[in-house]
Amino acid sequence: MLFRSGSELEAAIRRKLQTFTPLASKTILLEDIPTAVQYPPGCLSRARSAEDCSFPNEKDSPNRVQLRDIADRVPGITVVNPYSKVCPSSQCQVVRDGIIMYFDEGHLTNTFAETLDGWVSQWLGSAVNSARAPSSR
Repeated sequence: MLFRSGSELEAAIRRKLQTFTPLASKTILLEDIPTAVQYPPGCLSRARSAEDCSFPNEKDSPNRVQLRDIADRVPGITVVNPYSKVCPSSQCQVVRDGIIMYFDEGHLTNTFAETLDGWVSQWLGSAVNSARAPSSR
């Protein structure tokens, strides 16, 4: 779908997010992981070092910032940004602590995803517990 303006896009995103409000007291919007600019396994097979396959951190790209701003204005939506765990510096790595992080440009390997278990449990558990709390209405 093409939008004529930023405000039209914003309205469409807001409408989509608001469809979740009647279904749940809280909705988590998990942002995409950083997208590698080239196929990491292929790059690693040709590279002299894993650093050669790193790519720029774009956590504050205009599209991501716009999505966060829109979501922040919709009641009941919580945005979770994986960048602090997947790409905490200005360059995103494809290998950490000897673990290949990316299966392809936009998907983490199961092995690396398992290292995020504590982080996911923390924010997901908190959201579930707060959603179960009795309403003060």
